[in-house]
Amino acid sequence: RWVAVAGILVSVAAAQTIFQISIALTPVLATSAAVAFCNLMFWLWVRSPERSNRYSRVFAHAQIITDLLGLTVLLHFTGGIENPFFLFYFLHVGLGTILLEPPDIYRVTALAIGLFAALVGAEYTGWLPHFELGGFLPGELYRQPAYVVAVLVAFATTLSLVSAAATRMAAEVRRRREEQTQAKARELEQVHQQLDELDRMRTFFLALASHDLKTPLAVAINYIQTIVDGYAGEVDPKQRRWLERSVVRLQEMLQLINDFLDVSQLDEARIA
Repeated sequence: RWVAVAGILVSVAAAQTIFQISIALTPVLATSAAVAFCNLMFWLWVRSPERSNRYSRVFAHAQIITDLLGLTVLLHFTGGIENPFFLFYFLHVGLGTILLEPPDIYRVTALAIGLFAALVGAEYTGWLPHFELGGFLPGELYRQPAYVVAVLVAFATTLSLVSAAATRMAAEVRRRREEQTQAKARELEQVHQQLDELDRMRTFFLALASHDLKTPLAVAINYIQTIVDGYAGEVDPKQRRWLERSVVRLQEMLQLINDFLDVSQLDEARIA
């Protein structure tokens, strides 16, 4: 909107200095100042920490309605139906398709058509004064019935078609986005299932290590220790030394398995 305000000022300056078109300068500048003030209020509201997302829809409506009203007032002071910039209504409706739901878009379209038709009708009947763009188009063009009807019919028809097409495309984009989101959710679910399967395999491996590795080692240590203690017969010093070294190595292996199991359980508890 700051760009829009700057564009209005630049357009007015160019129209008067380059193209020698007479414009009602005071009301145009006053309207531009009002648009700038509204833009400042919207900007402050967006940056306010107290704003709530539940008012986002109301905020979007307020912005679009303010824009349409400001555009209508500017058109009134710059030639009305004779000003080709009435096509900016299409811009606001196009932006509405991004911010609003389909029913709201149709209401915005109806509001734009109604505002422009009311402006043209009021100037045609004399209820509002007409501000001519002197030096741009022949005078009294806004009072020619054929021209007025043709422009209004073309405007209303085209804007309605644009609104319907843009709404349909926006709905299609949302549908495809939802499909992509669901596809990603399914992929994540598959990955989660694979991780669960890996976790079950890890649990199985830990159980295997706990039973099928520790138990034989413990039995072997007990058997060798029984021999070392002399319960299976007399053992000479050399044999005792080798058996004791075997017991130490087996105990180291058993301790290594216990350490591995402890680390695995610690990692599982940290993840949980």
